[in-house]
Order: sequence, then C-alpha cells, then structure tokens
Amino acid sequence: AQEETEAALEEAQAELTSLRDSAETSEDDLRAQLAAALAAKARAEREASASLREAEERAALLSTAERELSDAEELAADSRREVESLRQLVETLRSDISTLQSLLDVAAEEDAAAEVQIQALGQQLNAALARAA
Repeated sequence: AQEETEAALEEAQAELTSLRDSAETSEDDLRAQLAAALAAKARAEREASASLREAEERAALLSTAERELSDAEELAADSRREVESLRQLVETLRSDISTLQSLLDVAAEEDAAAEVQIQALGQQLNAALARAA
C-alpha cells in the first residue's frame, strides 16, 4: 500500500509539475497576447488619430470650398444684375436716340419749309422791288 501511495504521490507531483509548466506557459502566452493587444491598440489609436486629422482637414477644405463657391455664386448673381441693368440702360439710350432723331427730322423738315418760305418771300420782294423801280 505504501508503494501505491508513493506511486500516487509521484503521479500527483508529476501532474502538479505539468500543471505548473502549463500555467507558466499560459501566463507567458497571456503576457505575449496582452503585449500584442496593447501594441495593436496603440497602432489603432494612432491610425484613428491620423484619420481624424485627415477628416478635420477635409472638412476645413470643404468649408473653404463651399465659402468660395457661395462667393462665386454671389458674384455671378451681381454680374447678372449688372448686365441686366446695363441692357436696360442701352435700351433707354436707344429710345432716347430714336426720339432725338425724330426731333432732328422734324426740325430739318421745318427748316426746309422755312427755307422754301424764305425763298418765296425773297422772290416776292424782288418782284415788288422790280415793279417799284
């Protein structure tokens, strides 16, 4: 019975040694996995930070582009209003020129009629002078 007890004791010690070795190996594996996980976490945080900076830069560029587009659209609208105003001014000037041309034509006709009348009066005066002499 003592031999069986010693054999059981040796077997228990061997199993205990195996469990200790396994626990040490598991602990080493866990430490390695933990170190790898911490390194992966640090890499992920750096990548997330870089992605966030890129997103912020893109957002700033987009905001600037939107402001420039808004300014350009406002300038285009101002230009369209100015072109319309100039078009209306040209139309008004054309109408004024047409009115002035009509007045000049009437004045020229009146001058021509007055000239005819002056010539007729001149002829009448000459005829009257000729008769009186």
